[in-house]
Amino acid sequence: YYGSFSDYASRLGYANSYGEHAAEIAVLMPTTSVFSEYALRHEFWNCIKPFEERPYGDLDITEATLHGVTNALLAIQRDYDLIHEPSFLEAEVSENGELLFRGHAYKQLFIPSALDLTGAVFDKLAELIRAGGRVCFVNFVPAWSPDRGSLAAEMEELTGIALQEHEAEVRRAFANRKDAYWKAYGSGAV
Repeated sequence: YYGSFSDYASRLGYANSYGEHAAEIAVLMPTTSVFSEYALRHEFWNCIKPFEERPYGDLDITEATLHGVTNALLAIQRDYDLIHEPSFLEAEVSENGELLFRGHAYKQLFIPSALDLTGAVFDKLAELIRAGGRVCFVNFVPAWSPDRGSLAAEMEELTGIALQEHEAEVRRAFANRKDAYWKAYGSGAV
């Protein structure tokens, strides 16, 4: 029977090799946040302590949120692409709010727990939101830029979120051991 199964798997693989990948969801890797927070975690042994005993929790929240977003999308069988910030900057924004990148048209962008964005990434994000793009911030909303300083006022104007209150609420949720806290922002919520 294995020969028949092998032939079937081979034909199926051949047929699938002619398809095109067409994910409609992009997940922005919070690279700037990870780099800025990772520098603070100077002692390895803090990584194995329980969350509430760790001195630097923001990187842990970012990691948990990124894993949570990607696992949730997989659980509901939604295909997605992970996009790094330099790739995000190469993308174009269409008139109808889609993110166009290397032949893909992403209809929705998830930003998992980004505390920091470069000024250029923020400008592209603002362009996407103003064009009607669907953007979902999960947990932290970026409020700082290493090259511009505070983005809080601009981000509050762009999203209508009171960032200090929102950040405090996210920290309370993680302190209470809640692993998921979702809220959608931008035009065209999830």
